Amino acid sequence: MGATSAEVKMAASIEVPKEIATMLYLTTSRLSDLDKDDFVVAELSGPATHLLKVPGKLIRPGLVFSSALMFKQELEKFVDLAMAIELLHTASLVHDDILDRDSVRRGVDAVHTKYGSDKAILAGDALIAKAIELASPYGGVVVKRAAEAAKNMCAGETLDIERQKSGRPMSLDEYKTIAELKTASLIATSTSVVADYIDDVSRNALYDIGFNIGMSFQIRDDIMNYAGTEALAKKPVGNDSIYSRPNIVSVFEQAGRPSPLKTAIKLNNYYVDGARALLQDVKSDMFERYLDFLSIA
Repeated sequence: MGATSAEVKMAASIEVPKEIATMLYLTTSRLSDLDKDDFVVAELSGPATHLLKVPGKLIRPGLVFSSALMFKQELEKFVDLAMAIELLHTASLVHDDILDRDSVRRGVDAVHTKYGSDKAILAGDALIAKAIELASPYGGVVVKRAAEAAKNMCAGETLDIERQKSGRPMSLDEYKTIAELKTASLIATSTSVVADYIDDVSRNALYDIGFNIGMSFQIRDDIMNYAGTEALAKKPVGNDSIYSRPNIVSVFEQAGRPSPLKTAIKLNNYYVDGARALLQDVKSDMFERYLDFLSIA
């Protein structure tokens, strides 16, 4: 790969306060309890709930609760909304694993590996439907924002597939567009959706903060895949290189940029700094903790 994990210093986890940790535990418990009654038939509930039994980093639900905490809202009121956001994310993973030919997710078989591609596609669709159902009590604006994020993720994945099929190097502008759509859109929704619900004027600032967090998150993930370890990433690394997938470091390599890994780290920290600048007007200790996690030395 041309780099070692020693060149990249990253935080391994995000420290969250007890009240958010409690809500994340409740969210994962409720997600893991989804069953046949939620997905109509057992043949669908198995693949639909497969990844819900092994939670990921819970970045997006954590951001929902962080926003609620900033607004001094009752956190438990937003558990269903946090679940909805995580279900949209999980649905994208189920479909992405089919498209990317990944056989493992979160240390277990990918849904298509265990249940076949046909059921995995339907499971992803069902997760999106369940997300809409859970978001609907929060009102039309919230559902609209969630739907827009889901639509953006589909658009980003489409561009990603088309670019990979073309066989030509990806430009930085193309990379950014795909990252904005695939990753930053849902994370920006996570930081701003509580403001949408309570109709707070800081909604746009919170969306912009989430956008910067999302861009950094994708770039950080690429750097981890390129130069990290499985112990730190908590998932297989190096697949981008194996399958010739677009990765921010390879984008800079193919463009002939000197020190592509350092350039990628600089870009990551550019988005972190952008979010921090916006936090001068929107005060949130929890968002600061996320930015500390995303920052790379």
